[in-house]
Amino acid sequence: MEKMGKRALYAWILAGMLLVCASCGQRWEKMPGGQEEHAGEQAEQIDEEREEGGNRPSQSGEKETPLLLKVATTKIPESTGYQGLEMLKDKIERESGGTIEVQLYPSEQLGDQMTILEGIRMGTVEMAFLPVETVGGLFPEIFALVSQLRTEEEAIQICQKEEFQKLWEDLRQSVHIRCMGFSVEGVRNIWVKERIEDTGDFEGLRLWTSSVSLHMAMFQSLGASTNSMPLAQAYDGFQAGLLDGAELDAESILRYNLYEKCKYCLETRHAVSVDTFFMSEEVFQEMTGEQKVVVQRAAEEVSIWLQERYERDRDVVYQTLEEKGVTFYRPGDALRQELEEGLEKIMWENLQEED
Repeated sequence: MEKMGKRALYAWILAGMLLVCASCGQRWEKMPGGQEEHAGEQAEQIDEEREEGGNRPSQSGEKETPLLLKVATTKIPESTGYQGLEMLKDKIERESGGTIEVQLYPSEQLGDQMTILEGIRMGTVEMAFLPVETVGGLFPEIFALVSQLRTEEEAIQICQKEEFQKLWEDLRQSVHIRCMGFSVEGVRNIWVKERIEDTGDFEGLRLWTSSVSLHMAMFQSLGASTNSMPLAQAYDGFQAGLLDGAELDAESILRYNLYEKCKYCLETRHAVSVDTFFMSEEVFQEMTGEQKVVVQRAAEEVSIWLQERYERDRDVVYQTLEEKGVTFYRPGDALRQELEEGLEKIMWENLQEED
């Protein structure tokens, strides 16, 4: 992408950021189904690749050793996302006729988000289920796009747009990481032990964030001290006084019991969690045509199932958190404006670094 093109993209993104938090009162919005059309296009592309050739199983009649796919995620077994991975494993192993074996590695067993992503690039991890912003360090444009999203409906619409699909293709060609499917988990807010009323309260705030550098930079620009310890250890981090808050979606707060430590939710709606199936392009191309179809369709079907499940459970998650004593409140006008300026600043700084 040329510099002028990047500037135009970022200008569009920053204009969208002026709407930050404006829709805080609309907690959950109906998401369209929509992914079926995209899934069909992906399957057709793979069918074409299969017709053109690709690897073929041995004709010797001997039983071959199954292809091993290690699928890594930071999610814990109790999460909805991990339920989707179990479904993925079942679909791939069953529909491949035993030619593919899937091993699941939850709870950061293979490292944090960035470590897993690097494993995908190096070929030591075949597949991963990670937030879309994990690839922000490789493609700031992707991070910038998802950072402007404020509702689940927006996320679905943007991720299906031709411009976003072009970014996925650029990612595949340049760093050999393939997007296999996505689902929207929910909006991200700030969850804290003590109320935040102005940006001065971010100064020195020990905040859990993901290990994505651009993600951390957003909150460091507001004066927060970020910590990217494994999320499974965050509860102990609060216990030990290492954390004052977390930047997360609602389901993660519930699943990791962080509502016991974070009794306030500042509904910034500063981003939307888009869970994505990533796969090593090298591994994908080494599969037979039939195996490619099986894996691609399984990822797409599970993505659709997860999207429907997240949508079904969202109100219940929020209601449960309220029942457990979490107070939800919106940022005031002054705080909202300062947050907008903070996000704008970090985006322009990143643009200048890219130039």
